[in-house]
Amino acid sequence: MRQTLFDMVHQARTRFGDKPFTFKKTDSGWVSKTFNQSFDESRLLAAFLLERGYSAQDRVAIYAEGSPNWIVGEYGIIMAGLIAVPLSFKLLPEEIYYRLDHSEARMVLTNTNHLEKICRVAQDIQTRTGRGIDVVSLDEDQDLSACNYPRNQLFRIDEVLAQGAAVFEKHRPRLDAIEAECAEDTVVTISYTSGTTGNPKGIMLTHKNYYINSLDSVNIFKVPETGYRNFVILPVDHSFAQTVGIHSSIQRGIELWFVDSRGGGMAILRNIPINMKEAEPIFLMTVPALSGNFMKKMQAEIDKRGGMVKFLFDTGIKAGIKYWGDESFPKPSFATFINGLIYFPLKKLVLDKVKTEVFGQRAQFFTGGGASFDIGQQRFYRALGMPLYQGYGMTEASPVISTNIDGHTKLGTSGIALDHVEIRIMRDDGTVAEPGEKGEICVRGPNVMKGYFKNPEATKEAIVDGWLHTGDLGWLDRDGYLTVAGRAKALLISADGEKYSPEGIEDAISNSAKVVNQVMVWNDHKKFTCALITLDDDQVKKIIKEHHPKSQEALLELIKESFYSFRSDPSYRNMVPLNWTPATFQIVPEAFSEKDGLINSTMKLVRYKVVEKYHDLIEYIYTEGSSYKNNRNLEALSKYL
Repeated sequence: MRQTLFDMVHQARTRFGDKPFTFKKTDSGWVSKTFNQSFDESRLLAAFLLERGYSAQDRVAIYAEGSPNWIVGEYGIIMAGLIAVPLSFKLLPEEIYYRLDHSEARMVLTNTNHLEKICRVAQDIQTRTGRGIDVVSLDEDQDLSACNYPRNQLFRIDEVLAQGAAVFEKHRPRLDAIEAECAEDTVVTISYTSGTTGNPKGIMLTHKNYYINSLDSVNIFKVPETGYRNFVILPVDHSFAQTVGIHSSIQRGIELWFVDSRGGGMAILRNIPINMKEAEPIFLMTVPALSGNFMKKMQAEIDKRGGMVKFLFDTGIKAGIKYWGDESFPKPSFATFINGLIYFPLKKLVLDKVKTEVFGQRAQFFTGGGASFDIGQQRFYRALGMPLYQGYGMTEASPVISTNIDGHTKLGTSGIALDHVEIRIMRDDGTVAEPGEKGEICVRGPNVMKGYFKNPEATKEAIVDGWLHTGDLGWLDRDGYLTVAGRAKALLISADGEKYSPEGIEDAISNSAKVVNQVMVWNDHKKFTCALITLDDDQVKKIIKEHHPKSQEALLELIKESFYSFRSDPSYRNMVPLNWTPATFQIVPEAFSEKDGLINSTMKLVRYKVVEKYHDLIEYIYTEGSSYKNNRNLEALSKYL
């Protein structure tokens, strides 16, 4: 059987065509579209594109928050035989320009939140290159009059669908032919890397890449046909949300409820807890920053309630962590039995109620990747009754490579390979590593990308003899569970050339030191390792309230004590080698943010940009600021005391 997204759509229409597919929040409540309605609208959009003269494999970008019309747009592009270029809606104008220019996009689908910015970038491209770009707002109620852009190149989605309907019969034969003639290796999307190590590359993913990876994903989790519901918070331009969110939903009839994005960033943050209770999801896609934020807010709320509630909650979580352990099933023992006697009554009395307050009554689990989840976070959620199944992937692999699942779990690992995925750990000399031996993670299978757009040299470097070289370090244990140890290119390098991954150290610091909001550990051929940190204002104020420091020097000592608390934390005290422990830290006055490009769309540090921006501060650390007791740290604390 042919394995294309066209075939997947046909199967979905047959099995659950008239069932609800997507939901969006409006002033009058939640509004749904069925699978058939969504794909019918995509066909109308495809007819519009053909009428506009678009040719096979032309590129159309999408720059918008996730929504039902986002999916209509992407599948309309696909049905016209074109290539979608999903872009993070958090990109800066110069980053948008690069991607639109490099991909030679002829159209951008956007929304109210970003229309003016996209029109400015599109106008800039047209001025510099002479290449015109069509712009379509995915919001039916968008007022286009305020946008200074040629009206014959500017459309609203309802206009597009109406024009597509008017010419649909004219283009039906061509649309049918595009579907019939589509090959499995036809490129569907060009997804740009998030650029943590330099200029982004355009990753070409095919029909078969998405078909196989989404099918493997629902199969490994044993997702039934219909009945599942996913509340979509993550940006859908990301390949994880593309595969596990959109395409997997079409494989199994999963409902997609999108967070209300009207009003942009701050409105989204306010809407997440409200919309989540309304949506009542079965599962959530997450990244460490998102689920970590949920956990911190739950703990902060419990701390506020205090008294018996806090005691019972904390006792229940601790007993649950001890009961479950770190593998698939509790280990039979007297201690496990005793912890179970404590855990299960408290789970029913307190933990289940807290979980329901936050995630709704139907919530069962998280699935996620993007970076390694702190093991403490995984233990917390498992005890809460909503296990967090860590996986591993990268866009070049469509993206899911491995995952933990119910019954096959080892906390701290990224789980087992998907059905059609092979994993090898390769030594530097190209030989295969033994179980437990660290090396580069290499992947082979039908999920591996076709290559990098306009970059055959990078493609040859990444894919050797069919094996995708991920650039990530890790190892496989004897049971086939993958542990990811960090990026090879993000390594700390000591003065004598020794190398070590910073991620584990950063996890230890950020999860033990409540006062630390963000941390980047750094060493580039220096005598000692340092850390750049941003502070959590609320935690600093809490420290001041509890300890009453009389001076900035006294407050700095308290922050130092918190910074190094991982040394006594049972979860981390033996995980960070002494020679790689940061000898000092430097407080950065402002948080690393997406606005200044220091955090990418998946909430990862863009290390080279942090180093570029704070080059002078890093130089200071290795000169007169070599001790944490330095003037710049004291100056950073002046706003608190």
